[in-house]
Amino acid sequence: MRRILMLPAMLVCLATQTMSAAVAHATADIPISKDDRADDVPKSNLPSYPVGAAEPVMRTAKVAFLSDGFSLEPKYCLLVETSGDATADLQACKTVQFYKTDVGKPGIEEAPVWSVQPVEGHFVGPTIINSDKAVLGYPVGSLRKGAQGTVTVKLLVEVSGKVSECAVMVTSGDSALDRVTCSALSKKAKFRPATLDNQPVAAYHFTGATFYQGNGPRKVR
Repeated sequence: MRRILMLPAMLVCLATQTMSAAVAHATADIPISKDDRADDVPKSNLPSYPVGAAEPVMRTAKVAFLSDGFSLEPKYCLLVETSGDATADLQACKTVQFYKTDVGKPGIEEAPVWSVQPVEGHFVGPTIINSDKAVLGYPVGSLRKGAQGTVTVKLLVEVSGKVSECAVMVTSGDSALDRVTCSALSKKAKFRPATLDNQPVAAYHFTGATFYQGNGPRKVR
């Protein structure tokens, strides 16, 4: 499998410089060239597709990241191994299970991504019109036991903009976090419906939720 490293063109803060040095050390066999650098962090949309269209193909990419254990900023997450689909690779920093990293020592993890199949006509996916923070809450039981993770779900968004189905595509590792994601999005999320050739259509829409408490990587039991 071909391996690559994508870096932003301007690393403007010390933390970013530290990460670049650490990643370069951790992945010394990966060539870095000027052409691998991008002026901006690319958009990393998860799949959306109309009902009846071909299902996306799941792949695996690998990323390196630095995190405080509460969030993962795109500029601190770098692709180090491609899934074989450059467009799908852009999703990896949204789906990776991250954690608190030591100073100057990045975490390196695999991340699920999906290749979207071509759709006939001009398709525009659903767009959420109320904030994710307004509809998602951290389950108290999960907070108490220190559970954290990223959950990726597939929603069926009807022409009305309401969610009629929710399926967990990649678990957070905690069933309560998975359940609250589907429950909250199904009951409270409001979408601008998808369109196909400017006509509203029912569509599947992948989205993710992150629940993090600043913990380090999970211990192997």
